[in-house]
Amino acid sequence: SSLISVKNQIIRLRKEYLPEIGAKNIISQHGFEADDMIASLCQTLPDGHEAVIVSADHDLFQLLSSSVRMYNPKLKKTITEESFTKEWGIKPSEWVWVKALAGCSSDEVPGIKGVVFKLLMLVADIIGKGDQVVVIARKAK
Repeated sequence: SSLISVKNQIIRLRKEYLPEIGAKNIISQHGFEADDMIASLCQTLPDGHEAVIVSADHDLFQLLSSSVRMYNPKLKKTITEESFTKEWGIKPSEWVWVKALAGCSSDEVPGIKGVVFKLLMLVADIIGKGDQVVVIARKAK
């Protein structure tokens, strides 16, 4: 089937082609999704080391920090903790709350009915701590 063909291509890519072009750190773990592996690696970076995540996946925004930045190959744009905060008005660690409130169809997160992502980002300050979130409406300018 075509699914087996794709799986075999990915295995060849990982085991043959990537090492051939010089990729040194090829990590895979059966049963884990790539974004979970990326998160684990970013959260366990040794002091003084930096990481660049190459992805257009907005879910990974929450990993941005002083030692982790992203490169979006679709936009050809580097996103840092500072540029993210400037653009969105929240800390990267608070991104998960935006996704939970507004929903995310690609992750099958329904969100709260009637909450629109872009409107939420315009009118609210989101403060998340642990399993609680506070949404504060901004004063109209």
